[in-house]
Amino acid sequence: MSGKQEDLRATALRSLAYRDTIYDVLVRECGAQDNESMRGQWAAFWKRAESANEFRFMGALGFGGKVWVGRHEPPYVTCYPEDETASRQAMIEAANVALADLEAGFLQPQNQSGSDTQ
Repeated sequence: MSGKQEDLRATALRSLAYRDTIYDVLVRECGAQDNESMRGQWAAFWKRAESANEFRFMGALGFGGKVWVGRHEPPYVTCYPEDETASRQAMIEAANVALADLEAGFLQPQNQSGSDTQ
């Protein structure tokens, strides 16, 4: 990853729109709870996302349903291997495609206004 890409990623990690859209993907693709409590927990996690890289949202993926957020890779979803089923794997794949597309959009320099950062 180039220095410019790292700068864009750091800006994306501060973006509230990026944060909220990631959680929207978890709700839509993986059945994450869409309520104030879970969104609040996600927002609290996001504030430390550069140091804490996994968030357990569970949803339709069971207790091990997690999203991983790191400085050097797009967010991605997993669940515990022992909980994997064909339908859960399809949810994970759909979420990861959506998250990769989201990442690509947010890493475009023209999308980085910085006006909605925390």
